[in-house]
Amino acid sequence: MMKPKQNVRTSILLLAAGVILPVVARGEPTVKVFVVEPAVSNHLVLPQAPLPPTCQAKKEMKISACRGEYEPASFVVTTNQPLRSVTVEIGQLEGSTGLLPAQAVDVRAVKLVYREFHDNPKHEGQAVPILLLHDDALFTIQKNPQYGAKEGDPGDPYFNVPRSPVKDAAELLPLRIEKLKQFWITVHVPNDAPAGTYRAPVQLRSEGSALAELVLEVNVLPFALLPSMLEYSLYYPAYLDTEDLPPHLAAHTTDWTGGGMGACLSARRYRLEMENILAHGVDNPNIYYIGWHATSLDRLAAMVKIREQAGMKGKPLYLVGHPAIVEQRPLTDQERQTSAQAVQEIVTWASQHGYDEVYFMGGDEWSGDMLTDERSSIEAIHAGGGKVFKAGGRDLFDRQGDLLDLPILHSPVGNEVLSQFADMDPHDPEVLPRSLSRFQQAASIAHFQTPEYRREIDNFHAHGSKCYTYMNPMPSVFFPEIHRRNLGLGLWRAGFDGMMNWSYNHMVGTVTTQSWTWSYVWRTEDGVIDTLGWEALREGVDDVRYLTTLLSLVNRASGPHSQDPLVRETFQWLGEVDVQAGNLNQIRAEMARHIEALSVLGRK
Repeated sequence: MMKPKQNVRTSILLLAAGVILPVVARGEPTVKVFVVEPAVSNHLVLPQAPLPPTCQAKKEMKISACRGEYEPASFVVTTNQPLRSVTVEIGQLEGSTGLLPAQAVDVRAVKLVYREFHDNPKHEGQAVPILLLHDDALFTIQKNPQYGAKEGDPGDPYFNVPRSPVKDAAELLPLRIEKLKQFWITVHVPNDAPAGTYRAPVQLRSEGSALAELVLEVNVLPFALLPSMLEYSLYYPAYLDTEDLPPHLAAHTTDWTGGGMGACLSARRYRLEMENILAHGVDNPNIYYIGWHATSLDRLAAMVKIREQAGMKGKPLYLVGHPAIVEQRPLTDQERQTSAQAVQEIVTWASQHGYDEVYFMGGDEWSGDMLTDERSSIEAIHAGGGKVFKAGGRDLFDRQGDLLDLPILHSPVGNEVLSQFADMDPHDPEVLPRSLSRFQQAASIAHFQTPEYRREIDNFHAHGSKCYTYMNPMPSVFFPEIHRRNLGLGLWRAGFDGMMNWSYNHMVGTVTTQSWTWSYVWRTEDGVIDTLGWEALREGVDDVRYLTTLLSLVNRASGPHSQDPLVRETFQWLGEVDVQAGNLNQIRAEMARHIEALSVLGRK
């Protein structure tokens, strides 16, 4: 006997967020909608666990942002029966001062992907929310039929299988909700938007019938944010596909393995990724120069030109794969001369094009006597007018403190966080929520207050060098707030001058086998897919931009208005604000309050 079609009717299932209306027709689904507040937190929305405390029964999603800023909001839909052809329709953002354009709002589905728990002896993991997709059906999780067949190496029990071709849609497509689905809204406030409050209805429908309605409220703040006082760089293992690629790299222009040297990208893709990186607050990723001939600058010039077209200019150049000689031994006189000449040519070209500083990467993660023997390589680069940056540990200053221009200090947070997975039971559906406190403790910026790390950071500063950090945390850490806190206000409180994490996208793999562990984005055949960690990093950068704006104002006011209570209060608040454990949204709101008050100080 054919069952009657079960339609979801507007008249009986129009909901307030999180509130169930009476079920009139038997067998119709019970649907609830919850606002996720704050959108960026360490509370994961998992289908196998109870909803976290960030999911609240509210009717409104409220965000505040400055002109030019990207700001997220999120909500969750739960149902006791599958929902088909679910759509999210956002109306016009309208306020007393005008309208915000429809393209200012982007909606995506938060996609669960399978992730192995790092260093877990069971070689297993769970499905966790990572990807932000317009096409929710682009990926599926499938069992590995060969799991456990090989003794000693069971392999992965599940695979993330993308549909072919691997291309996301331009906007949110209708999707199916089995039990639960989280949605992610990003508002990009136009640069010319008048200050004020704007509101728009958010309609949730299934097969054309209304399920629920929310309100999106955007408060455009009346001040502009300054650029970050900290530098945001990133390891970017990708290079430009040009005619003179050697055969072993030219063969990898479609699968992006690059022979272990990174992705080989067309000019169009290179610019697209530069624009994505800049839109997420990172304005100076390093450059994989791949300069096989010291006398050839064509590839470097082409990459720099694309970066400038995307909006990146005026920063130091950080070169990886450069022609300077870097060895784990003292250089010969001839090698010193050859290296210095290669460096001088690049530095001269850079100066002619408006770049006064060029950094060449030293030996990556070298330690002990390797650092001592590398000194002559650094001296040769200095002789050519260049500077040196390199990643390393707590012996960098002792071995190279008088020479190294920019240490990228290895963070203890990366390994501390990953070690938490070792004894976790992946078959426990609530193991991640219950383990949250220990992950937050493992990621604490208090690690940088230990005598060993303070000595390293402070000694480089005393010597006149900046000090960056990486693996703080690694992109693989799928607790978003850790990225925001540690790479935002945490950098400032720890005393770092910037960061250079590994990496935008890892240097090995194909379109279907990219590394989740080391990548902030997932490449598709025509673009990239953002992740929650990548969005959280942008929030951290914006936190620092609010701080930079506040510090500029209070420092300027401390002269003519040094006795004003507002100035004293601001300095006191900055000294006491709990960056390590405080509510980051509340901290940002307080910074905004001080900025508005200081902006009008003395005008009366």
